Amino acid sequence: MSTTQNAEKAKPNTNGKADNKAGEAAAAAAADKAKKAAEAEAARAKKAEAAEAERKAKAEAADAERAKKAKERDEQNAVKAKEREEAAAKRQAEREEAAKAREAEREVKAKEREEARAKEREEGAKAREAEKAAKAQEREAAREAEKKAREEAKAKAAIEREEAANARKQAREDEVQKRRDMWADRKANTKVYGERRTKATHITLTGTGISNPQTTSTRGRVLAHIKANSKPGENMSIEQLAIDCKPFLYGTSVRSYLSKLEEAGHLDYVTIEPEAKPAETKAADTQTA
Repeated sequence: MSTTQNAEKAKPNTNGKADNKAGEAAAAAAADKAKKAAEAEAARAKKAEAAEAERKAKAEAADAERAKKAKERDEQNAVKAKEREEAAAKRQAEREEAAKAREAEREVKAKEREEARAKEREEGAKAREAEKAAKAQEREAAREAEKKAREEAKAKAAIEREEAANARKQAREDEVQKRRDMWADRKANTKVYGERRTKATHITLTGTGISNPQTTSTRGRVLAHIKANSKPGENMSIEQLAIDCKPFLYGTSVRSYLSKLEEAGHLDYVTIEPEAKPAETKAADTQTA
């Protein structure tokens, strides 16, 4: 209850004395009560003030403790940060040292590899040079062997040519002798002894012969004409042959060429008797001949 209310209750009652006394008693009681209330309020206020002071003190102590702990944490964190920095610096230094060591090792290994490659190149060059020299010797030996083989082949070929020439010479001599013998035999077989040979009217191609007349010679052209117009064993008229060959005989008798061809066995003479003719016709033929 507030002081104002207590005061209102403490006002004197104007209706009477009894009421006044009662009012005074009530007022006194109210005043006492108000006093006690004020004292209680003051005590409470003091107690609250003391509690607030204690709370503030505790809060300040807690703040101080927290500040102290925060400071300690900051100091610890600073120490730890410094330790971390030192550890990081140490690790960085170690990494740098390790990197330097690795670089030095790489340089050493690179130098070793370069020296090994240089040595390998040198050995390869020596090997190639040796191989080149060996191949040069092989080529020289091959050239010498080839030269020797050529010389031997040349000498052998010369001997073979000489032997072949001798063989051809002997073959020619044998062929010449054979032809002489054949000519002699042909002449002996075709010669008529003790009487005149009957004049031939035809010739027969034999298909053989022991001579080879040149194709551009007159005898060769006559033989070529005979071969072109008759077959072996067929009779060909000498008169007709003289007419056919007249363009290249130049006035020479065809019989002069036929006799050489007959001696060489290219053809045989044949005499075919003509059929009987009237006396006048036969006399005219005799005059013509």
